Amino acid sequence: MQRFVKFVRDESATTAVEYSIMLGFIMLVLIGAVAIFGVGQGGKWNGIWGQMNAHGM
Repeated sequence: MQRFVKFVRDESATTAVEYSIMLGFIMLVLIGAVAIFGVGQGGKWNGIWGQMNAHGM
C-alpha cells in the first residue's frame, strides 16, 4: 500500500507530461501557420509562373 501512495504522490513525471502537452500545442500552431502561409504563397507563385509563361519564358 505504501508503494501505491508513494507512486500517486510522485510528481517527477508531471513535468514531462506538461512539456509534452505544450509541445503538442506548439506543433499544432506551427502546422496551422505553415498551412495558411503556404496557401497564400502558392497563389503568388502560380501568378508569377503564369506571367512568365505568357511572356515566353
